[in-house]
Amino acid sequence: AKVKGEEGTQVTLEIFRKTDNTFFDVTLTRRMIDVQNIRYKMLTDKTGYVHIKGFINGVNDDFRSAMDDLQAQGARDVIFDLRYNSGGSASVMLDMLEYLLPEDTLISTIKGREQGKEYSVEWKTEAGMSVPEGMRYMILVNSYSASASELFSGALRDNGKAVIIGETTFGKGSGTSTYKLSDGSAVNVTIFQYYLPGGDSVEGTGIEPDIEEILPEEFR
Repeated sequence: AKVKGEEGTQVTLEIFRKTDNTFFDVTLTRRMIDVQNIRYKMLTDKTGYVHIKGFINGVNDDFRSAMDDLQAQGARDVIFDLRYNSGGSASVMLDMLEYLLPEDTLISTIKGREQGKEYSVEWKTEAGMSVPEGMRYMILVNSYSASASELFSGALRDNGKAVIIGETTFGKGSGTSTYKLSDGSAVNVTIFQYYLPGGDSVEGTGIEPDIEEILPEEFR
């Protein structure tokens, strides 16, 4: 709150540098920050790269634009970077998978309990994919890749489209609902669990990569 202010005005911060035990001042100009949740580029003539920071609202549109552009540049295979992606909106993630998977392909299953009744729901794509049938993916993950990023990775692998590289993922395969109480407090209750197309749950176990590769600490 002390740093915020009108755009274009300045604020001076006193910074402590632990390495040499000194303080110094830095004057910054306030401005709006546009957070990029999708970054992409061509790595080779035929390989594209897409970094997905999180599955928040609007990312699906940016993802489709990025994939369209990469294909126009000649991409035939794509690397998806989901490291440190903690998840987000399931509907956004599903819309992105619809771009990549054939119509009527099973994505995952929800099994849960609500108002005392058990239920099960299967998610399937509703539109034909917008990539060539032969396009394949490598997905980079680490121990911080969670929830929707695990479903995205697992759905593509279980449908024979992707190889997962990195570390075992976080293991967040459940969903919750918040109930407000009369005293002003609230309780957060886990009410359902996701299952991948192959039938596995990632809750508490995560997804084991096809190729285990752990970056040295200095490169993280």
